[in-house]
Amino acid sequence: MQYTYEFEMWRGEFAWIAAPFDLVGITQGVDVEDVCESAADLLRELAREYLMRGETPPKATFDHEPSHGGVRLIVSVDVTLDDIEKVRRRNSSGSAAAA
Repeated sequence: MQYTYEFEMWRGEFAWIAAPFDLVGITQGVDVEDVCESAADLLRELAREYLMRGETPPKATFDHEPSHGGVRLIVSVDVTLDDIEKVRRRNSSGSAAAA
């Protein structure tokens, strides 16, 4: 499933920083490219955590006003339970046991 959220990205004292508006978390990178990749990694991990708990992530909202003097960054990732190694192993061993 595709998850798309709005982040704020701003230049911190020592690194670029990105934080999602509708989720709890923050990440950083040495440059814009690195912080964008880190934001995608953060979103992917947060979405996986929700999926593993059997929950749905909060509904994404858009058009937030940046609160750290940054810019809005749209981050989108594709995540399924099959992407999670433990779940994949458990599902494949369950299938093998049933066969």
